[in-house]
Amino acid sequence: MDLKVKKEMYQIQKASLWKRFAAGLLDIILILIIATGCMVVISAITGYDSKTAEMQTYYDEYEEKYDVNFDISKEEYEKLTEEEKKLYEEVSELITKDERIIKVYNYVVNLMLLMTSIGILIAVIIVEFILPIILKNGQTLGKKCMGICLVKTNSVKVNTFCLFVRSILGIYTIEIMIPLYVLILLIFGSGNFIFLLLAAGIMLLNLGLLITSQDNILIHDAFASTVVVDKSVQMIFENEEELIEFKKELHAKEVENKINQLDNIKNITSANETMDKLISITNGIRIVTAVILVGLVIGAIFIISNTIKLTVHARRK
Repeated sequence: MDLKVKKEMYQIQKASLWKRFAAGLLDIILILIIATGCMVVISAITGYDSKTAEMQTYYDEYEEKYDVNFDISKEEYEKLTEEEKKLYEEVSELITKDERIIKVYNYVVNLMLLMTSIGILIAVIIVEFILPIILKNGQTLGKKCMGICLVKTNSVKVNTFCLFVRSILGIYTIEIMIPLYVLILLIFGSGNFIFLLLAAGIMLLNLGLLITSQDNILIHDAFASTVVVDKSVQMIFENEEELIEFKKELHAKEVENKINQLDNIKNITSANETMDKLISITNGIRIVTAVILVGLVIGAIFIISNTIKLTVHARRK
């Protein structure tokens, strides 16, 4: 292979953004499907639906007792009379002090967070950790379909540790769960401006890295020192040792080419070529010697066999 081609293939051949987007979209859909399935199973095991139904029963009791409807929008609330608003607030206050509702409400909220966390965790482990190990080269199903894969920043094949850091620490913990928890806190009115800034900061950091970094990486790639590349043109090394050997060979070729450009130099033989020739000659000698040895053994057996036959024949006479 030409030296220039080798150097180009050795360098990071980053995948195009549209391929990464398509692969990421497919993987997100797969994560959502798996996470939803896991949450349904956990819900059935833990009795989530029965607890939500129990909580709704308590609300229905208050609505029937005080003739109040809690299932109204903000616009509908504004249309209520002052007396109706006052009654609404008083009943809401009673609900917040009802120990039965508080207990069930806390159980439902904690269980929802648990189901969401475990469901997404299982989905991320399957899609971003297990499948890339099975499909090799850090390929998820989406990356496999788009012909792209993962390598370390030095073009060495990604290992299990890299995939773990990338999927669990980067994708699951930082890019999914922190923004998701912030969203849940805001929905339940427990969040504040600092949490919102945290979630926005993570998204902006991802966008900034994607636009400004040389290899268009994201946060999870920065943590794991990985790059998404085009598999069809990327040279991938099995380990660090293979990379070092390639660099040595590349350096030797570069030195040889520079020397060949000098005047009064007729021929250059690199140490690698000399060693290859010596190894070939040595292997050839070994093969010839083995063939001769086998021939001598066969000849010796033949001579010994004939000698025994002649001796037996002579004694009979």
